[in-house]
Amino acid sequence: MLSVRDLDVRYGEIRALRGVCMEVAQGEVVTLLGGNGAGKSTTLRAISGLLAPTGGDITFEGESIVGRRPEEIARMGIVHVPEGRQVIPGLSVLDNLRMGTSNGRMSRKDVPAGLERVFAVFPRLYDLRPRLGWSLSGGEQQMLVIGRAMMANPRLLMLDEPSLGLAPIVVREVFRIIGELHEAGLTVLLVEQNAYQALTVADRGYVVETGTVVVSGDARDLLDDDQMRSAYLGRTAAGGSSVTAAVPPRDVDGAS
Repeated sequence: MLSVRDLDVRYGEIRALRGVCMEVAQGEVVTLLGGNGAGKSTTLRAISGLLAPTGGDITFEGESIVGRRPEEIARMGIVHVPEGRQVIPGLSVLDNLRMGTSNGRMSRKDVPAGLERVFAVFPRLYDLRPRLGWSLSGGEQQMLVIGRAMMANPRLLMLDEPSLGLAPIVVREVFRIIGELHEAGLTVLLVEQNAYQALTVADRGYVVETGTVVVSGDARDLLDDDQMRSAYLGRTAAGGSSVTAAVPPRDVDGAS
């Protein structure tokens, strides 16, 4: 479904991404892991058209999307939920959800059914419909922005740090919901520092360090790999939230 090939992105003289390659197949949850500044969010911003690559290619369902405007990419079905939740100020929960249809992928007649699907996944949002979105708790706001993304009828849902700043009990709920979306057949590209939690819901994972993919493989293999656990999962498995060290570029199956 999504293919990223030799992707380079620069911020002025700074080379933020260096030949990143990755694949996301239809129906998969793929997680992109790494510490702050590794290049995870930059990768998502390049895919959604918010940043212009300086090299490489990005194809979605066989068609290059490099150079397309963000709104055009959104109409193709790539829906990006950025870090920081970005609830629309002054709008109620219900109106925030309805704003998800602005990419034109859901017809007006389908909005009631779309809202029913969102409320089935997030029953709490049904009770909060008249509340202003900005007045919700952090966890409720995260549910709201994921629900709003569902209203955009995504083919590929990209989530950037959905667990950031949330209490552990809410983090577990967020990942439970991602697992439910996976079971329903939605394709998800998940950026996370919480490597352990992300790998428990993902099919495959990529680890990025200083703009380069250094480890990739099946999520279960990454969780079980001794070098991966000691280098990347030590603090996360114990309740931390970030990748902790670098290892030489490799695949967990042993390929360099």
